[in-house]
Amino acid sequence: MVFQSKGQWLNGIIHTGAGDTHQGVLIVVGGPQTRVGSNRQFVLLARALMAAGYHVMRFDYQGMGDSEGSEANFLDAEQDIEAAINTFKSNCPLVNDVALWGLCDAASAILLHQFCRQSPQINLLILLNPWVRTEQLQAETRVKNYYWNKILSKSFWQRLFKLDVNVFTAIKELIQSLIVMRGAGKASIKRESGVVFLKENYVHYMQLGLKAFSGKVCFIFSGNDITADEFKQLIGKDSSWNQLVYRSEKIVLNEVPVANHTFASVEWRQRVIDITLEQLSHVRCKASASKDNCVF
Repeated sequence: MVFQSKGQWLNGIIHTGAGDTHQGVLIVVGGPQTRVGSNRQFVLLARALMAAGYHVMRFDYQGMGDSEGSEANFLDAEQDIEAAINTFKSNCPLVNDVALWGLCDAASAILLHQFCRQSPQINLLILLNPWVRTEQLQAETRVKNYYWNKILSKSFWQRLFKLDVNVFTAIKELIQSLIVMRGAGKASIKRESGVVFLKENYVHYMQLGLKAFSGKVCFIFSGNDITADEFKQLIGKDSSWNQLVYRSEKIVLNEVPVANHTFASVEWRQRVIDITLEQLSHVRCKASASKDNCVF
């Protein structure tokens, strides 16, 4: 199917589940990937959810895949997600509630969408390895994991005394990293259309979107992935993120040990499907008038 957003035609596919379920799942696909590579998991996920009775839609936002438009990124995807939700519901009249599912920068785009729009029709967010990389976080990672390790390294001091290390260059790079760490702010540019998401401020608005969302949130982390590690580092060190994530009853955390960023094995992918189905079952039971229909 095709639908419009911001004057461009976007392509999507709806997988219609059997039965009379009122729960739908919108899969937000992230940055450009090959169809037969990591993005193949979205097809397999959609088919698995459909087989379990859920209605599913997946789509390419503007400039990605088969959709029109110049190349965009997750910072500009908010209107496309909203258009996809409306298209999904209009083509699946049974769907009352929608879960948003996204990996990497798609997970980030979902939280930015929630900052812009708090809709009661969205009852669940499933967010895998959210992208939170900024110059500040990179600089902090560099200082903690590179420079600090170097200082503690015996080989570094041996090389230093042998003049194998350019001391002035190393000091300059360290100072630059410290400046970036200290200098990142939460400022945003205001326009008539509202807040503009920038690489310098989007993580802050992701947090506000998560805070504003009133439904259930499930994070799924890979056990062997730098993107997941960066997000876990963020929620571990930032007090506002820490309080929001770890002290909220609406948020659950899951990790698939050893899994890579895209859960690229049958075992890892199946674990993601199982967690997704478990969370969908919970929100269906919450919406159900009788808990006798709940199966956990």
